[in-house]
Amino acid sequence: MNVGNFCFKQTLYSILTDSNLMQKQNLLDSLHKAIESKVLDDLDTGYAFQNGIVNYIKYPELEEYVPIIFWIDKTHTDIHGRLKLEPLMMTLGVFNRETRNNPMAWRTLGYVTDIQGKGGSNKSHLRMQDYHNMLNIILKSYQNVQRKPILWKFDGKIKAMKVPTLFVMGDTEGHDKLCGHMASRGKIEYLCRYCNIHRDDR
Repeated sequence: MNVGNFCFKQTLYSILTDSNLMQKQNLLDSLHKAIESKVLDDLDTGYAFQNGIVNYIKYPELEEYVPIIFWIDKTHTDIHGRLKLEPLMMTLGVFNRETRNNPMAWRTLGYVTDIQGKGGSNKSHLRMQDYHNMLNIILKSYQNVQRKPILWKFDGKIKAMKVPTLFVMGDTEGHDKLCGHMASRGKIEYLCRYCNIHRDDR
């Protein structure tokens, strides 16, 4: 299976070396600091972000928390809407909201293609497995960086980057596919394709 993808490490480098992006005014204000206020504002005031610092940063002098935000959504590539392509894109969770809204802050990791009718299965559960197989290929280099952190200079100090996934953005249909949920909202017996618990027994 040929899947268009880019190396996560090189994609990350392209962001870290972008002088227009990596400026202090583009970063969150309270990285690595506890949030006293209970008012939710940007990412760093949320539980997931703060909990990530606690779980991933054991040695602040040696490690840097750089969570990753993913975005995936399909787009049609022909006038009839039959051919689809799903780019998987990423940015850094250390950017503030204004910077994250800038398309220049995002990079493409790969493309999930619609292979139905081109060697793919016509059975829905097998098509779903094909979908996740393609994502696995695209994210393989990301998994490697999680196992062996990249060293980078932050504020004059060489640190190991911790790059957990902060969240994945997309629409309901896309998230259902990511989680293996049934796309139907009608009378289905099981909510998830890999679940053996009947919906009446929830």
